[in-house]
Amino acid sequence: MEIKKQQKKSEEDHSTYLLKTILSKQREYRNFFQVIRALAERGKTREIVDYIDDIHAEMSLVETFSEENLIFTSLLVAEQIKAREKGIIITNNTKTTLSELKDPVKVYDLFKDLLQCVVAYEERSNRDQHYLNIEVDEDRQYYSFMILRELEVKPENLEPRAEGGPLEDDQTLQQIKKRIKQLHGKFSFLYKGDELVGCLFKVGKARRKKFFLSLGL
Repeated sequence: MEIKKQQKKSEEDHSTYLLKTILSKQREYRNFFQVIRALAERGKTREIVDYIDDIHAEMSLVETFSEENLIFTSLLVAEQIKAREKGIIITNNTKTTLSELKDPVKVYDLFKDLLQCVVAYEERSNRDQHYLNIEVDEDRQYYSFMILRELEVKPENLEPRAEGGPLEDDQTLQQIKKRIKQLHGKFSFLYKGDELVGCLFKVGKARRKKFFLSLGL
């Protein structure tokens, strides 16, 4: 019962978070139309087309998500919108419903903080273009949350490292790693050669009680 209450509160919190993020964009979109009108009055046809293309790219930011996990979906959408304002494009590939996730409320908050930490690091980097790709998957024992700084990276080219790297001195990351450890999860940096290309954390699935145990036998 307590877990269900926590999940419901988390769903409400993340839905509110998403709503506030979307509403904050309304004023910006009103400005879009004012700019288009001003350009139209001056006969700037080419500029109008280019401007509309920019708006379309902005609105196409959010990809099609599975509706099977609304809490995680709302979190991702909100973070995509916030990152886009910083010039960082986040794409997502979720291959699991996370239906057997243990301590989902803690894991979602943990993932949000980790993603924001990586976004802040990417924002400081000297790249011409900024992309992050999120891969969420599962195996028989674990759910894995991978954040990559490149859109296409072959798994065989990745080298996981438990320690080291330019993010190691980040106090926020150190706190995140402690929280992962408290959940009995695993964290690692991901390298391609000497280049830090992302990070990965894994958390165990909830163990299902056997039927006879649930009957008290």
